[in-house]
Amino acid sequence: MRFSKLPFILFSSICITITSCSSDEDSASDTLPVQPEVVNPANEKLVSVVYPFSNNIPYMMDKQTFEYDNLNRISKIKFTGFVYGVTYVNADLIEINLLEDPIEGRKMVSKKTISLKDGNVILIVDKKFDLIETTNESKNAATDSTLFSYSNKYLSKVQFYGKSVNWGNSYSLDKQFDFIEVNGNITQAKETSEYSGITEVNYSYDSNPYLNMGDMVYETPLYFGSVEGLHVFFKDKLGKKNVNNIAKADFSYEKRSNKFLGYRTIFFTRNLDKNGRLSEILLSGTLTKSVDGTPSSSFNNEKMSFIYK
Repeated sequence: MRFSKLPFILFSSICITITSCSSDEDSASDTLPVQPEVVNPANEKLVSVVYPFSNNIPYMMDKQTFEYDNLNRISKIKFTGFVYGVTYVNADLIEINLLEDPIEGRKMVSKKTISLKDGNVILIVDKKFDLIETTNESKNAATDSTLFSYSNKYLSKVQFYGKSVNWGNSYSLDKQFDFIEVNGNITQAKETSEYSGITEVNYSYDSNPYLNMGDMVYETPLYFGSVEGLHVFFKDKLGKKNVNNIAKADFSYEKRSNKFLGYRTIFFTRNLDKNGRLSEILLSGTLTKSVDGTPSSSFNNEKMSFIYK
């Protein structure tokens, strides 16, 4: 009688073994770590920049974001509620149109026509006006023209002209920047403005090879030479790059009001992410309210961030 029960016992043991194995396999499967997504940084693009934004510095600029076309060119720029579309007409002509604005009751119209030669910007003409939505009437028509000059393939001069129907409808020079290049680095920028006098900036450099976009922050030649909101767009369209990186900027002023708050010194620090790309630029230094440059306050590690995706 005992032998007749043996097949059932064996069958039960087999079932228990199979169930146990299956349970072990499920448990192992459940505890396998989730593998992170592998991202190739070479395929990522700069999608936004966040400029230093603090009451400790003289002025601030809002975050900018970018979209790209299928040729990896910037096709849309957004900042401060404004949206610009970029059209590449040909190798020597680019158009930038204002698509959206945050102004209530009126539509702002702006079209920038950018002319290039050998890949560098030589002229920007910006025609703009306000269109009143209720009456379809145009107001505040103006045309700005910006001329760019180069020497030894480096940016040497930028002239900003303005023309408005409210001011005689004739062009006048609003401000001008002159740059001096020595041994492959722009060592001086000089601003001459009808309204704010003369500002001279002298640059000191480190010994490291130029870091891409490392001079995109406030008060550099690239910043001075760009039209507001287009600094990233212009980064490779304003002549040869510096050989090294700006480490320090020293400022002096002439014919300015003593109430004017401006930079006296800026020290630049650049940090990289784990993929070797520029991730942030830190600004530290002093400010002045006097024409003679006497420091009045200081700032430390005001940060510009670069976001890739």
